[in-house]
Amino acid sequence: MLVTKRTLEPARLALVAFITIFFVAHGLAAAAGSKKKPRGPAAKDPCAETEKTVEQALSSKNQGDLEAALVALETTQKECPHPRLAFNIARVKEDLGRYRESYEGFLRVAAMPGVESSVRDLAELRAGELRPRADKPVLRATRLPDEGVVTVSGERIDGAGTEKVLLAEDNSVIWAGGDGRVLMRAEKYPSGQRTDVDFVDLLGKETGWLEWPKEDPGRAAWVDGVAIPVGLFTLRRLELPPGAHSVRIERAEGAPIELQVEVQAGHGQELAAAIAAATRVGEAREPKEPAHRKSLGILPAATASAGLIIAGAGAWILKSSEDTADEYRKEIAKPYPDMTRALDLYDSHADKKQKGTITLGVGTAVVVGGVSWWLLERYLGEESPRVSLEVTPSGSVHVRGSF
Repeated sequence: MLVTKRTLEPARLALVAFITIFFVAHGLAAAAGSKKKPRGPAAKDPCAETEKTVEQALSSKNQGDLEAALVALETTQKECPHPRLAFNIARVKEDLGRYRESYEGFLRVAAMPGVESSVRDLAELRAGELRPRADKPVLRATRLPDEGVVTVSGERIDGAGTEKVLLAEDNSVIWAGGDGRVLMRAEKYPSGQRTDVDFVDLLGKETGWLEWPKEDPGRAAWVDGVAIPVGLFTLRRLELPPGAHSVRIERAEGAPIELQVEVQAGHGQELAAAIAAATRVGEAREPKEPAHRKSLGILPAATASAGLIIAGAGAWILKSSEDTADEYRKEIAKPYPDMTRALDLYDSHADKKQKGTITLGVGTAVVVGGVSWWLLERYLGEESPRVSLEVTPSGSVHVRGSF
């Protein structure tokens, strides 16, 4: 076969097409490779540094730098969320005394999808222990005075480092010294977190004071609604923050005394003159009771007491009746019951029940009669009422007499 120019033309075209397709394919492959592997440094995977971040945070926590540990953990958690990171964040917040945030954090960890069972159990455990502190203010004493006793809303603070879960945000801080000095302040502590309190600094703030009366200090006192237990120690001087305060003193005899006082910083004032003036005004305004009312309540109280004793006896008889009924039921339940004994037990039960019911009714009626007698004698008439009480066997009470 002769090879002519015409026969070589198809082969040349095929070769050109092959070369063209090869270079086009090679260019496309190179372009695709350039997109998958861009030139320059590779982007960092934030999750690859998680374990390292946790180790650094724990190191900061162990060194006492809780804030730095929290910042590191929260930053990593934003970039690469993980239940273990969230658990450690809640744990650090607990150490910081941010109990409400910590409690809510542990709840979120327990509800996370895919969380390990061990982490979920620990989170639920910590949330349960933090629940009381999440809704209440918590106080921690960092320093206390060298002498005296400090109480916060009636709870004694025993020493530095003492933590107290308080019932409310508004609290009264009272310091009682051995020399008759008592200092009181009103403080507000936020709920859901721990507040560190330096009581030396708090109690050292400027105050005014009230010189308490020595002759008749009263058996109880309230300042701004806070009870001051004057009967437990000798109160000579009550120190208060500057400003207006209400004082109420309850005495052994006579009506309570209520005063409004203005306390100035660095100054004191005597209460004896104000109490004496308030006493004179109270006696002038208070109507005198009739002489017979001084002895009111003795006979009615005795009557009511006797009624309580009678009612108690009735209740005891009814209880004995129920015990007898239980014995009757046990006897009947036996395979071969003693019917004679069973009938005796039943009769005894019925008799006790009747007597107990009557006795209880009589006692209740006597109690009601005694109370009614006291009310009638207390609030009706200027003379002692001439009253007679008759109690019928059925338990009803008839009151006869004039008022």
